[in-house]
Amino acid sequence: ERLVSCTREGDTVARLGGDEFVVLLPGLGNTQQAARLAGEMLGLLAEPFIIEGSSNYVGASIGVAIFPDDGSLASELLKKADMAMYRAKATGRGRIIFFEENMNVVQQEQSVLERELRLAITRGQFSLRYQPRIRLSDGKLSGAEALLRWQHQELGWVGPEKFIPLAEEVGLIDEIGAWVLRHVCAQLGQWQTAGYRITLSVNVSGRQLRSGRLGQLVQQALTESGVVPAALELEVTEGTLIDNIEEVGEQLGQIKQTGVGIALDDFGTGYSSLSYLQRLPIDILKIDRSFIRELGRSDGAGSIVHSIIALAHALGKTVVAEGVERQDQVELLRIWQCEQA
Repeated sequence: ERLVSCTREGDTVARLGGDEFVVLLPGLGNTQQAARLAGEMLGLLAEPFIIEGSSNYVGASIGVAIFPDDGSLASELLKKADMAMYRAKATGRGRIIFFEENMNVVQQEQSVLERELRLAITRGQFSLRYQPRIRLSDGKLSGAEALLRWQHQELGWVGPEKFIPLAEEVGLIDEIGAWVLRHVCAQLGQWQTAGYRITLSVNVSGRQLRSGRLGQLVQQALTESGVVPAALELEVTEGTLIDNIEEVGEQLGQIKQTGVGIALDDFGTGYSSLSYLQRLPIDILKIDRSFIRELGRSDGAGSIVHSIIALAHALGKTVVAEGVERQDQVELLRIWQCEQA
């Protein structure tokens, strides 16, 4: 009814199935008219739906395809409007996106990437790099962060910013995450045997946490490698926590009881909340590199970093500064008693 209320005589509104609707607007003078009508629809759908006395918010994402530029057949136009709609969802929902030909290219690239990603483990294309972590008090190596890298024979180096979100989306992140845990613990075992006493940290995704199997995978990797739990650290991001704080907190608490450390990565860039810093079993706060980059160059960045360090110490957490590359950054962090970089 809401969709019909903002269309013209001769327009068609149809429900394709599930939560997908199609609006056919024949005889439009220009694309601005389509944008205006789509904007009206978004506004109407953003208003609450009253069901049994309670307000429910639904909202929508809208994809637009135009005849004949985007296709001359109904099937082509539907397909391209659908692609535009999924792009609208991916950019934050509640958006209107017009189809562009480069979406076809992007989708084809994604299809190739997904197919190759499914084969990457069996083909041995993944490897790990280790970013060193230094104790600021004496400049000695205290540990490292494991970084996953993918080198494809034809695609070359594929950046984690490309393949990690895709792995999450298509359900491969559990398998890849298990591979990373096994290899990190095996490497840690070798380094411990060689006499190095360091900590290795591994990034874990929201999907891994929600799967309920993370604790079991961690325990298995530790047992196989003979590594002491205290030498392993799991890194979670703020966005991961905010999704389901109770469930995630419970899982992290169980993992921490085994002796494994928990770090909060990219602190300050997401939904920083003192309440969850108190409630969750976090040992380490990692200050995002975006703040560290401006350290020594911007008073604002300095104030933020100094405040985060003081806050973390007041809550009994260790602090790691990410992306430290200059001596002036090191000196300031030492003065503020940041433990590692």
